[in-house]
Amino acid sequence: WNPDGLLLTIEVEDDFHHHTNKDATAGDSVKVLFTNDERSRVLGEFAFALSDPFLATDFIYDKDRLTDEDAPQRAGFVEQITGDAAFNVVIRRKQKTIDPSTGTTVYEFWFSPQTFGVAKLKKDLYFGLGVAVVDSDPDAPGLTGWAGWGPESVLFEAKPSEAATVILSGDPDEGDE
Repeated sequence: WNPDGLLLTIEVEDDFHHHTNKDATAGDSVKVLFTNDERSRVLGEFAFALSDPFLATDFIYDKDRLTDEDAPQRAGFVEQITGDAAFNVVIRRKQKTIDPSTGTTVYEFWFSPQTFGVAKLKKDLYFGLGVAVVDSDPDAPGLTGWAGWGPESVLFEAKPSEAATVILSGDPDEGDE
């Protein structure tokens, strides 16, 4: 983190990347929830998915590519369910075998300070965070398998009290980002 935003990276190892291309959570996806410091109010809720991971290994899907509705096939989903703060995302696939469905999906998110209801991030800022990583396979599609950090806070409906508490520490001015 630094005063201008928070970078969140999630790396997902998957034996089979599966997405139905119907909506953000209709397959392998990540949902993220931010709450106020008391975990009583949702400040931002997001859903992200890569539905077309077959362009090439290590291909970078940026926010524009993921949301391009004029593309012949939708590459993914980026949904800001709650909140209106600035954010950005890139998603990258790294294949493990010749089969493009196996491998690692790396999600990199940047969230502005306004996501947390402040003008600048600073040390000792408290907020709630929920992350749900959804694992969907052809024989078990949709929200049937998941893991994460406080996933119950964001998986089916926003439940801010189920989010984990995060405290920003370190000093970005001293290289502790």
